[in-house]
Amino acid sequence: MYQLASLVSPLLAAILECVDIEHPSESHSDLPYRFYRLLDLILTLKVDAYNDLFQVVAYHDSKSRKLAATYLAMHWPKATGHVTISGPLFLEHDGGFGQPARTRKQADDHQFLPWKFIHRDDWVSFDGSSQHDCRSCTKAIYGFGLLCPFCMCAVHFDCYDYPEGNHLIQYEMETDSHVQRVAMYRFSTNFFEGRDNNAGIIHENHHAFRQVNLFNICLCYVCRDPLWGCAAQGVRCDTCSLCVHATCLSSTIAVCGAAKITSRHMVIEWQTLRRSCLEYFADIFLTQEGSELLGYEETSIFCGVLETQLQILTNGIALGSIVVLQNGKNVAHTKNYKVDEFELHQALKVYVDRLASNNLPCSAATKEYIEENFLLSSKHSVMFDLSNLVYISTSLKAPLLAAPDPPSSDLLNVAQLDQPSNSTDIDAHPYELLPLSHLREVLDTEFNVRSIGAAKLILRHLNHLAFFDWVDQSPYPFDMFRTDQNVGCIFPLPLGLDLSTDVETLVSAVESCLTDLDLSVNEFALLLVGRKLWPNGLMSEYGLKRVGRSVIYWLLAEVGEEKPTLYYAY
Repeated sequence: MYQLASLVSPLLAAILECVDIEHPSESHSDLPYRFYRLLDLILTLKVDAYNDLFQVVAYHDSKSRKLAATYLAMHWPKATGHVTISGPLFLEHDGGFGQPARTRKQADDHQFLPWKFIHRDDWVSFDGSSQHDCRSCTKAIYGFGLLCPFCMCAVHFDCYDYPEGNHLIQYEMETDSHVQRVAMYRFSTNFFEGRDNNAGIIHENHHAFRQVNLFNICLCYVCRDPLWGCAAQGVRCDTCSLCVHATCLSSTIAVCGAAKITSRHMVIEWQTLRRSCLEYFADIFLTQEGSELLGYEETSIFCGVLETQLQILTNGIALGSIVVLQNGKNVAHTKNYKVDEFELHQALKVYVDRLASNNLPCSAATKEYIEENFLLSSKHSVMFDLSNLVYISTSLKAPLLAAPDPPSSDLLNVAQLDQPSNSTDIDAHPYELLPLSHLREVLDTEFNVRSIGAAKLILRHLNHLAFFDWVDQSPYPFDMFRTDQNVGCIFPLPLGLDLSTDVETLVSAVESCLTDLDLSVNEFALLLVGRKLWPNGLMSEYGLKRVGRSVIYWLLAEVGEEKPTLYYAY
């Protein structure tokens, strides 16, 4: 098995270097067909085939490097991210022979998520820039905003003018059909990885439903309960814009185009709103006494989720996608669109106060991260610190150890290891394929995340950010979280904190791509730096120096050639 696996990377490198896959001659017109059949076989039989393509990116010539990066972006687009400034890494084909039938537009599509932008006090500003600038208005984003984690594009909620994510719905009042009102929906469609262009699309009664992240809450067309949650709250029809719970798709839905939206699909009583919220967040809402049993990690997770949920609810009231009635009056007419407080507000206050106390017990792993990065626990968020989420993902794919090791400092070092490797060292290397139960156990033992509710929230969050994916690419795996924990999880592409020799491949890939003359390959390298190798107090000094040197050399070369396009963008 190992001998066969060792052949894959050099075989792909030899083909991509020596064979013209993109423009075959007439006498060799079947070359793409043969290559795609071979690639399809490799992807089917070898779960971690992304590492073989990544080695081609790191260690081979410019032609094969760009093709390998392109195939990575086509088959694992969320793991690699997508370029937005230069041309997309994309090949025109018909999707045959197991290749994804992605369009050029899909290669450029953003997938925004609600995000809390936290500014560090010790950050040094250059030329008046801030840590988190809005791509639209160029002003700093504080608190709630929207982030595309696949290109790091960030915008204010009010600046979100993405054409594919804004829709105005006109509806009539049920009491008087002559009275018309409008509601604004802001969302982002989730596209699933797969070899079928229709991956993730659910066809029902001529509807074409896709999973969406809603940034202002609305009611389900079928059950008329709110679509609670911070991401992937439900599905939306591409044609008629109907929004429903995924679990309501089995109910009878009107034929696409025939569904009529009236005020009864928009209006909800405050008591019903409160009841549905309590049902959805049954694992989160705790009494004052119950919250005292939680540690720092679980408290931070719950606080981040509830804070985001409250903002999404306020956005829905402000934009009219939900009409909440309190004592017969529309909440939209109140100051700041605030509903009467209930358990959502009360629980959030409890969690905020406990985090502000700065004395919550936390795991050794989190304590090490906070200390090494010179953070205060009261100003840190488990859910909205990308570098911290990389750290958690690194731990999830590692074997369970008594104490977490310094992730990559021993392997990415000039000095040789003092002791020869033994079975313990080999077992310490991260896995590429793991059951969901292992991830749950790591959260419990390493990060003190013991409750099902907190584990579900953080794992769902990491999945949306593409730190891990499902082998079967099921869009709704967490519906069976309690009973089906054997679902396979993969971790496409290495992370900078891994205790693995793959970190050397990651750093070498950045170095190679930044020396390439193609700007798309350059941007691919910068995406790797921002999403996999962002400077962290737990990374080895040697690795940081290599990455930093490559980025600085590239910047100087670009400015010297009067082509500073990506320099200003990044």
